[in-house]
Amino acid sequence: MPKIKLKTTGIQDSRIFELVYTHVELKIVDFAELFQVDEYIPLVNIHQIVSLNLGATIRNYLASGGRHVIYVELAEGTYGAYNVIKSQKLWHCSENKQIAFIISGDLPDSWLYANLDSYMEIIASDYNQIVSLNRHEEIYNKLDKPYDFLFLNRNPRQHRQYLIENLNLEHALWSNVSQGRMLPIEYDDPFNYDKDYKILETSYGTYAAKSNPTGGFWPDGLLVPEIYIDTYFSLVTETCFDHKHTNFSEKIWKPLLMGHPFIAASTPYFYKRLHEWGFKTFDSLIDESFDDIENDDTRLASITNTVNDLVKQDLNQFITSARDICLYNRQHYMELLGQHKHYKYNKLIELLGKLC
Repeated sequence: MPKIKLKTTGIQDSRIFELVYTHVELKIVDFAELFQVDEYIPLVNIHQIVSLNLGATIRNYLASGGRHVIYVELAEGTYGAYNVIKSQKLWHCSENKQIAFIISGDLPDSWLYANLDSYMEIIASDYNQIVSLNRHEEIYNKLDKPYDFLFLNRNPRQHRQYLIENLNLEHALWSNVSQGRMLPIEYDDPFNYDKDYKILETSYGTYAAKSNPTGGFWPDGLLVPEIYIDTYFSLVTETCFDHKHTNFSEKIWKPLLMGHPFIAASTPYFYKRLHEWGFKTFDSLIDESFDDIENDDTRLASITNTVNDLVKQDLNQFITSARDICLYNRQHYMELLGQHKHYKYNKLIELLGKLC
């Protein structure tokens, strides 16, 4: 495969191309040069496209003879890509394979994209791995827990609001940050921005700090073991719900790494994708048939019923029965992590090959 020539302003995270450095030639240019038609393919990210309103610029570039534009955005995934492409009127360019995507999440099969599932590595930071290794057994050893389930919500989404309104949350450990509902103070909730947090640096950046000169502040990346130890399962409300395509975010990787049972409110066939990755779920213990329901309202109602049914059961027996599945998932996560750079390399090479 000949080298692919790429150009970037240096704003977006072009570091991902280090994995395939022998196959690319990457140069830094001024923004004025980024969309000049030449042999180099421009890289853009969601923040550039939105803040600079680049939809028309990209369309004009492609109409003027530019072969491709590569959209690189590992943080926003499927949800962000869909919203930006629609709002910037770039859907036709995506369907025509003029825009190639490097993201964390699935997109339509007709589009050019590489789903790198980068949150798997981000959540498996050294710090989080140590937390999980040292504390996960407490989840199964502590019975008669103070809360039935963990239910974390930050940004407002319709499916999250529905669940908040239709579940009995009296015995849940839950948050709704967009409306000011935080976890109890004793859990040292990293979602509470009024607290002070030391800086945790990893190869992927800073996970939590009240003030950080680099601008990194992402408390969602931290494992807080007590919130899992004091609950029997997680109700995971993924970012994507009303899409056809799956996106694994930090929300599902955290209970998988911690070894916590879960019910996931997400897109249709989300569980199927987990199974394709080799993970096990809890269909021997609870009703997971909602995963096959494509109608969003019906699927959401079914998820609500599954949660309500589970909390009526003997939850001490449930966590005991779920232990082997959770331990398997933790171990499988670690095995996948060791293979993940090779997985990303293959995905990138496959995508770049289609751009030659």
